[in-house]
Amino acid sequence: MTVGPDGAADSETLTILLSEQPRRHLVTGSRLFHEGEPPVEAFFIDRGLVKLVKTAENGTESLLEFRGPGAFVGERSVVDGLPRMTSGVAATAASVAPVPRDRLLACIQRDADLALTMLTTFAARVRSAVDHVLDLRAGNATSLVATRLMQLAQDPTFESIRVDRGSEIEIEMPMTQHELASWAGVSHRSATNVLQQLREERLISTSRSHLEILETAELARRCVTSA
Repeated sequence: MTVGPDGAADSETLTILLSEQPRRHLVTGSRLFHEGEPPVEAFFIDRGLVKLVKTAENGTESLLEFRGPGAFVGERSVVDGLPRMTSGVAATAASVAPVPRDRLLACIQRDADLALTMLTTFAARVRSAVDHVLDLRAGNATSLVATRLMQLAQDPTFESIRVDRGSEIEIEMPMTQHELASWAGVSHRSATNVLQQLREERLISTSRSHLEILETAELARRCVTSA
């Protein structure tokens, strides 16, 4: 759930609740919760990025999504009461406010604005998941990877890790190349080949922990168009 100046999530109930909660400061790689755990609490993100990952039977982790400042993470299991479907991991240094399940549910029950905002947010995330499934059917490896790179360049979630230099955008990468591949829905080998191709075409430049988008408009033209 995003809490911003133009949304119903600016509820007095939520503001009071968060002001009463102690903050937990995380280093990159810290785990907030583990897949399969009971949903004891949700976490409101004050600063930094948290990624949601899913573990396959062979132990391989896939990156599913990111949450940034002004969003809850771990709230879905808090609402339905079922074991957590994913693990939450700090993708960057982060500060979060743990909110006990019973307190968050009580707030939702008595605050219609908060309840509506959470429903709207759940719906938006379902739409995003459906859009990604359609992208997987319509796109190839290049378009799928390009779409995720443009998300890093444009999505407000990633504002804290990028610097806009006009025609170029520098991004402090919050994931490994393997995670980028799983986030895009392609194999690690395919992602490696696409990044190499984009570097050779001078659309991007990469280092160990940074991505620089050199030709934003041209990279955008490589993205999935499922219309």
